[in-house]
Amino acid sequence: ILACRQMRIERIALEDHADAPVFRGKICHIVITEINPALGRLFQSADHIQRRALSAARRAKEPDQLSVGDLEAEVIDRYDLFLDEKGYVDQTSRPYLKTLILDHTSGRLKVAPEHTEDRVLQYLGKPSFKLFERLRHEFDRICAENGRRTGIVPYFISSHPGCTMKDMENLSRHPALKGIFMDQVQDFTPTPMTTSSVMYYTGLDPRNLKPVFVERDPERKKRQKSFFFRKK
Repeated sequence: ILACRQMRIERIALEDHADAPVFRGKICHIVITEINPALGRLFQSADHIQRRALSAARRAKEPDQLSVGDLEAEVIDRYDLFLDEKGYVDQTSRPYLKTLILDHTSGRLKVAPEHTEDRVLQYLGKPSFKLFERLRHEFDRICAENGRRTGIVPYFISSHPGCTMKDMENLSRHPALKGIFMDQVQDFTPTPMTTSSVMYYTGLDPRNLKPVFVERDPERKKRQKSFFFRKK
């Protein structure tokens, strides 16, 4: 399911034309989420995220539909929906990524691997960093084939429960990040109703009740974040 924010749907009456849908907004985090019944009626269980997204993109480009598409890919959070470590998961995945890059990315495509160390990623509930490496490979290939100079910008987080100073050092030296400017970074801040916040306040992983290291010292948290800006 595409969870979009700042997305609104309007219907306007045009002279000598039928009502036409106009949508504006940003594609933000691509996530698997529970949807309420009202939204659930919009989607059938067999619908595939890439197939629906491609269909919507094509409709927006049809002049007879009088549809106005103003979409910008802001942050891709769950690229494991169309990629695994071996490549694309099905036949719709490459057309989906190609459409996203060529038609809905202006300048830079932002993605959210969040960390490079698989142990930390397990606490984050995210897939292996190897998927980001695969995504960057496919991204660079699509851009080269189509003469695009689009950039890819990863988002990372420091001081998440389970993240140590050594993990941040490993992140800063990871070879897959060579040539990438680290400007999308953030120190962990607990937010209500999240598993990460439970770990932060209790020092336990609520999924198995095992202890989790939590960095709470302000100075050491600053040191963790400083690894993002150290020269390779």
